[in-house]
Parts: sequence; structure tokens; C-alpha cells
Amino acid sequence: MLYSDIATLQHNCTIYISQSVYGDTSSVYNAVMDAQSSSPNIVVIIIDCNHIWWSNNINSFPLTSLAEAVMTFINAHMLMHYRNKICVIAAGTKCVEFIYSEKTRQTHTGSKTLSDSHGQYEEFTRIGANLSENLTEHISKSVQHTNTMPSGTDSLLSGAISKALCYLHSVKLTDSNYKSRILVLKSAADSSFQYLDIMNEIFTAQKQGIPIDCCALGEQSTLMQQAADITQGCYLALNRPQGLLQYLLWVFLVEPPLRGALSMPTKSFVDYRAACFCHRVLVDVGYVCSVCLSIYCSFSPVCFTCNSTFRISASGAGKLKQKKRK
Repeated sequence: MLYSDIATLQHNCTIYISQSVYGDTSSVYNAVMDAQSSSPNIVVIIIDCNHIWWSNNINSFPLTSLAEAVMTFINAHMLMHYRNKICVIAAGTKCVEFIYSEKTRQTHTGSKTLSDSHGQYEEFTRIGANLSENLTEHISKSVQHTNTMPSGTDSLLSGAISKALCYLHSVKLTDSNYKSRILVLKSAADSSFQYLDIMNEIFTAQKQGIPIDCCALGEQSTLMQQAADITQGCYLALNRPQGLLQYLLWVFLVEPPLRGALSMPTKSFVDYRAACFCHRVLVDVGYVCSVCLSIYCSFSPVCFTCNSTFRISASGAGKLKQKKRK
């Protein structure tokens, strides 16, 4: 099927859905047609491949189910525009790797050949083969590193977001017409030791105009709530990870300009508590350095970040402690 035929089919389907569901003068139809004629999109998917979390939830939601849902989401995204691009990054406990991108597509053809596609679009077959092969290799490498070096069980999410931002920046240097966004599939709990790095990356994404979406498969993620709220992205915590594919197609496949015309999940309360620089613990009230704005949960005469010295009376410190107790 030629691209012109696909575009005609999309146009007719859009008219039918708009007239039958929303009426002839629906704003949804206009928004969809504007999005189809707009610039292509590139989505960087970050998969939290914490093998410890996945091994504990292997019976309820195995990693293979996640891979199948992500592959379906990628196929749908590639069909939305003929120039759309995709990139998948795996964030493990020991390393961060590109599972699929244009470079990995050129160097890895996957174990599944194009002759085994059974009539499937060749690009979808190639992406699926690369994704499955590289994801399995990444998990095996993480388990092997854990057996040799058992220390460290937090996912390297900050490194994955940093790689995603660098990759999107390189794409924009070659073609500035692309609209970019990041989708984080979060499984393990937040790491307070990565709070500063992730917050710096969040503000970088905000400055570059890159929305950060997050789909939390496990417990609530405070950092990702802040990331989605600051960058005008979408945050969604799933009560049942088995319905991941439905939420990916319903919520995260929609481009940010179209989300205002659809019924999206309501935003929940965002916890904007900061993590202290000394123990990496979220605090409600603390001490702030007047020079570099570093936050501490307890008083320190010297700032460990900029080495500034402070003087405070004993009565002032006692008043702050009483206020914290209240």
C-alpha cells in the first residue's frame, strides 16, 4: 500500500469518527488533521530494566509482556507519520544501553530474518527482532554483573534520561523539524541518590521543550510526577500492569498538541518535596545554603557543596527544631 493510500484511509477514518462521535463541527477533527500535516515526531522510550523488580513480578507481569506492548506501541507510532522515528533505551542497575535506534538497526539485523515476517511490514519485523534480541542481551548482562558485583540495586534512570536528551539533541541538529518527547516506563522505586541529576535533566528538557511522559508500573514515582508536571508531560500510575498496552495506545500514543482535545487522565497531587544533599532523603523543612541553594536536613556549619561557612545561634537552631516537631 502506497503512502498516499494510507493518508487517504486515515483521512476518511478521521471524518467518519469525528462525524459519528463528536459531530460535524468537532474540534477533535481539526486537531487531528493539523497533527497529520504537522512535523514528524520522534519518541525515546526508556525501559526500567531493573532485573530484581522484574524477577519479583515475573508471575503477574513478565518482561515478555512488556516487550510485546512496547512493540505494538512502536508500530502504531510509526504508522502515524511516514517520517516518525523511535528510539529505545534500557536502564539497568549496572549500565544504560541503546536497545534500538537508527545506529543499532544498521549494526544489528536480529536473529529473525525478513523472510520470516509472513507478510508483515519489513521495518516492523526489523525493529521487533532488534528489540527482542538486545533486550534479552541487556537483562543477561545485568544479571551477570550482579552476580559478580552484588552492590547497587537502583536503576540508572538519570543516565538513561541524559542519553535520551543527547540523542534528541543530535537529531534536531540534523533535522530541526522533528518534535521530540520522552516516555519512561518506570518499574522500580525512586533512588534518592539520583535526585539532583534527574532534576537537572528535567529542567534541561523543559528548556529544550521536550515533554517527559511516565507510566509507572510499580509504586508511585515522585521524581517522575515532577518531571511530567514541569515539562508539560503526562504521568500515569497503573494499578494493573496487565493493561499496559491499552494505556500506551490511549494516553501516550497521542501527541501533546492533541491531548487538550481528548479526555485525558486528571493530574493528581504532585509532591514537590526536595531531597537533602547530605542523606538524599525527602524533607519538608530543612536548611538551605544561601550561596548555592543546597538543602540539608540538619544544620551544618560548612556547606559540603560550595564550602561556605555559616554562623547560627543556639537559640535559632532550637526554634527551627521546635517548628519541625510541630
